[in-house]
Amino acid sequence: VLGMLWTINCDPLGGAAHALGKIGSPASIDALLTATATAPDYVANAAVNAAIHIGAADLDQRLAGILAAGSTQDGRIALHFEEHPAEFAREPLQQALKRAEPDSTGETWIKNALKALDEK
Repeated sequence: VLGMLWTINCDPLGGAAHALGKIGSPASIDALLTATATAPDYVANAAVNAAIHIGAADLDQRLAGILAAGSTQDGRIALHFEEHPAEFAREPLQQALKRAEPDSTGETWIKNALKALDEK
């Protein structure tokens, strides 16, 4: 679905990502994580939320990889790691903190995720 809509515009893509999350098919995880890493902000946010909702055995590792590379969803991914601390996400979180806009919500979420790791 995401591949077919990719060239239209962001609104249908975000809606498609949201719908995939509601459907809950694990087969959509690859497309959702690709969109998380590469799509415009609105679509990427819908995609990461859908991927987190669906879940996958390797989801945390894949989210850490997206975080390491940097995306518009650094803060949202950090929020996930605040709720589900994983030591392998520490370095990607530290990298994201360096990229974060000072005093932004994203920066706060990244700091909170790092704090959750320290308290684990």
